[in-house]
Amino acid sequence: MHAQYVCHACNARKKACDKKLPACGFCSARNLDCEYDEKTSKKKGFLRKYNPGRKFVTIPPRQSTDPPGQWLLLPTTTQSVDELVHTHALCLIGSMESPSQGPSELYFRTFHQWYPIISPEAFQHVESSCCRRNCIPPADFSILLLSMCMITSLPNQKQPFLLSSYFNCGVVYTTTKSLFALVQATRCKSVRLTQAGFLIAACEYTCAHPETAYISLNTCLALMDFQGSQTQFSNTCAVERGTNGVRSISTDESNMVKAVATLERMILLEVDPSRVARTKFLDCSEQFSHRQQRLARNPALDTLPLSTYLGHFYLTEAREKTVCALDQVLHIIQLTTANEERKSFAEIILELTNTDTEIRYLLGVLMGESYEKNVDLCTPVALCIRSLFLLHKHVIDLLLTCPSEYSDQVADISRAALSTACEMVVDAVQFPNNYQSGMMPICCYYNLRTAIEFLVEQKGTSAEIDILRQAERAYRSKCLF
Repeated sequence: MHAQYVCHACNARKKACDKKLPACGFCSARNLDCEYDEKTSKKKGFLRKYNPGRKFVTIPPRQSTDPPGQWLLLPTTTQSVDELVHTHALCLIGSMESPSQGPSELYFRTFHQWYPIISPEAFQHVESSCCRRNCIPPADFSILLLSMCMITSLPNQKQPFLLSSYFNCGVVYTTTKSLFALVQATRCKSVRLTQAGFLIAACEYTCAHPETAYISLNTCLALMDFQGSQTQFSNTCAVERGTNGVRSISTDESNMVKAVATLERMILLEVDPSRVARTKFLDCSEQFSHRQQRLARNPALDTLPLSTYLGHFYLTEAREKTVCALDQVLHIIQLTTANEERKSFAEIILELTNTDTEIRYLLGVLMGESYEKNVDLCTPVALCIRSLFLLHKHVIDLLLTCPSEYSDQVADISRAALSTACEMVVDAVQFPNNYQSGMMPICCYYNLRTAIEFLVEQKGTSAEIDILRQAERAYRSKCLF
């Protein structure tokens, strides 16, 4: 006797079945259970009834204790993008605990001091308007608020938010970036969306992901180009091409252009110093000059309270001069690497020496002003130290490829400069600043890593290396994800 259809074992293995009863030859030879399905129909379009318990293991349902930041990343048919992003923002903010202030207040008191890209008045106006009308804010506003929460939730804040056990910086960052991509794909480009992208890039740079930060920053540049903002501007105001010709752009947009130019140079120092920046900063010919590097008072701001004056003017001046120093370092590295002007070794060393002199002078001015005016200029100082590290490492690498009779003398000077920079990093670790406005230790991780590499290479003291390695481990455990 023979069965009408092949057995289950031969059908699953794509084997030829002799259909013998009670067991086919294939199953008999292998001592397998031979089963035939006599009710199966060969009619076209007919499918055998699905039996999940026969071949598959069912997946248990998601537990309700999972962190809410890991689901609902796509809108349903009844949930708009505005509602989705607003729901996530409320969920994350609700999981944070701050005894005295909300995320926006902490943001404007810390990160805003270094990058004033968001107008507090405009932000509070939209926030109060949505609360007054009891409506859901636009998606770009919600993603901006979520980005502000992300940048203020970094654990190295002076007064950070406390995340619940379900959340950490990685979850907040992943949720924010996913929702940013969703809003970017479904909504019109806006200044608030550009600001949120900048905060994401700043967070990635702080958490030692400079390559990812560079990609996010290029997204900001694309959004700015789409909006028509120019990347070139003068010392007085930025301009934008509008329907009625050239007009002065808003303060937010002007500060945004400056902030993007600043962060781009900071990222390029870590990614590829030989790469040319896409943005153009202030005219550094006068800014980066030792005759003009003292942070002189501006008579137009003398009517402001002292704390406001110091917190805005001095930090702005220090930021611009520091970024000009970064720009000069990148420029000199690009010139000496390519050497398209066919300069002699002595001319190249002279340019590098002049740049080193200017940065050292600026560093002394910043430290003197910080002590004299009691202003938090730790970030500009850290950036100057970063510039010195990069400049003198480039000098040593250059001497290996272009040796001369003065190579040993120049190399000794560069090693002495690097040793001084390492000592300043050690001092910064041992005696951290107590300023409440210090938002994040910009360049700290990169300075630590470079200082450790140099001290290990030069066989520095074990005590200094242990101090720096301990600080690096602490930074990794807190900020890296």
